[in-house]
Amino acid sequence: MSESLLTPSQIRALHSSLLIFEKALRNANRLLLEGEESGVFYYRKSKISSQTRDSIQRIIQSTLIELEEFAKMIGLKPLAESLESNIMGEMSISWESLEESRSKRMKGYGELDPRVKEVIDPAINHFAKIALDLCNLTMPGPEAEEDEK
Repeated sequence: MSESLLTPSQIRALHSSLLIFEKALRNANRLLLEGEESGVFYYRKSKISSQTRDSIQRIIQSTLIELEEFAKMIGLKPLAESLESNIMGEMSISWESLEESRSKRMKGYGELDPRVKEVIDPAINHFAKIALDLCNLTMPGPEAEEDEK
């Protein structure tokens, strides 16, 4: 089957759907490999038996092979994805979310103790600055633009 059977819009739509599925499969596999995890604001647990884990990983691996074969058959090519752009995007979203967590925004959820501003806002300022700094550090500079030429 050739790409000429699909319009450019259809190719983009199909590519997007398959990309989302591939990333979900790879993320599921990564989570199974990493296993349980403890963070500051979350922890991840699993009740999956080792047999079920192995079965899921086998299904994921065979599905990734099938996706690759299907992409070749249909003529879909991978698109380059920039690690820096992914980090920049995540940090940008984090910065925005942090900005929405300032005390003046929290008033929308109910009356605030006056001391909250003294506790929350400096921490939010600090974390938002880190997110913005990381975003800026991953932003392509002039040398990256020259590499693309």
